[in-house]
Amino acid sequence: MISPQQLFGDLVGRATGEVISVKSLVDVGMLRADPPWVLARAGAAIARYGAIGAALGIAAARFGDRIGVRDERGDLTYAELDRRSNAIANQWRDLGLRPGDGVALLIRNHRGFLESFYAAAKCGARIVLLNTDFAGPQIREVSAREGVDLFVHDEEYSPVLDGLSPRLGRILAWTDVPCDGSLDALIATGSTAAPPRVGQHAKVVILTSGTTGTPKGAQREEPLSLLPLGGLFDKVPFRSGDVVEVCAPMFHALGFAMGMLAVALGDTLVLRRRFDPAAVARSLHENRVDTMIVVPVMLRRIIEEPAAAGAPNLRIVFSSGSALGADLCVRATEVLGPVIYNLYGSTEVAYATIGTPADLARDPGSVGSPCLGTVVRILDDDGREVPAGSTGRIFVRNVMPFSGYSQDDYAQALVDAYRQAGVPASEVRPQSFQLRDILYWLKAAPDFGRQALWLDNRDETDP
Repeated sequence: MISPQQLFGDLVGRATGEVISVKSLVDVGMLRADPPWVLARAGAAIARYGAIGAALGIAAARFGDRIGVRDERGDLTYAELDRRSNAIANQWRDLGLRPGDGVALLIRNHRGFLESFYAAAKCGARIVLLNTDFAGPQIREVSAREGVDLFVHDEEYSPVLDGLSPRLGRILAWTDVPCDGSLDALIATGSTAAPPRVGQHAKVVILTSGTTGTPKGAQREEPLSLLPLGGLFDKVPFRSGDVVEVCAPMFHALGFAMGMLAVALGDTLVLRRRFDPAAVARSLHENRVDTMIVVPVMLRRIIEEPAAAGAPNLRIVFSSGSALGADLCVRATEVLGPVIYNLYGSTEVAYATIGTPADLARDPGSVGSPCLGTVVRILDDDGREVPAGSTGRIFVRNVMPFSGYSQDDYAQALVDAYRQAGVPASEVRPQSFQLRDILYWLKAAPDFGRQALWLDNRDETDP
């Protein structure tokens, strides 16, 4: 078990990290001296809905007149987004949606994603983000497993959803022409007043890649720490009020996390339903984009566009989702400048390391070093750290609240395994992979930390 000296060291390290995180939040503009009425409104929103559900309302109070989203239909300010999500949430509550109910989103990158997500969060729902590339059978299987009560989707997916009849029905997020049963129809007749307080806060289920079978639902809760933000801001120069082009799909952990971060910072999100490298290259200039969120295959196609070079405001190209690779890193830096940031993590553990432009200049394609508040160890099969240059298994410990796979048959087995290791049941949080992995971890590294997760890219972890 952890010694008193180790525990004391962990506490000191955690406290130091929290202090550094506060400074980082001030530096980027997330924490500032807001007027008392703004602070009061923010506090009331958090009390009603928790941090996830309150985020859009807080952004509306702080940055109400700023453009929150720019998509194919034009611009919406944060105040408009907040009112529209209120109207949807109130309509859904009248329909019978209650805290803890499942709301599935099968939505491309556009305003409807944000409106639906925050409406569901204000209802205290379990929000299930579905991959827009899923086939009908996958959608139905995941929906049944996750207990979906309300299904929100773009109209284009209607043909593959035949036979899917959740308890509260289906709502259209994007339609080519106005119609009943759409978000716009709900907004037109719904009350824009803040919905009532919820009895439990929203949870988000992000699906794994499903490379070895049906995708698993990785449940995430609200972090009780500033380290998840401080770890990012310590590495990447995000700023409040930037223009952020989100190319990565927002159902994916990368696109979702960066979209939510942009809302918290009061940034302008530039979204388009389908990835178009030529349109993105033009947008870098036309919208004076500061930050671009991509997966490597997107980055490769963007830099092939002649218009991509010379973007006047571009400071950050944030890449994750698969290996960046040295060749792509070098070429992207030549075209876009020393602005590439390479994140390594997974759906379960969020982020572990980030390679900065300085790291990539020394070693193109590198994933850099661990973020603030994150510990990474490379261990062999016997739980010993391997020497530099050797291959081993990656262990990551951080404060990201991954609470296990939804409907996980192994949850009770995890509790039992912890009990066998002498950990009190009251301290157990079911968060891991399969039982064989849990037992391996308990045997190989029992002192590493109770929140350690094993990342093994041969399994179902996104690189």
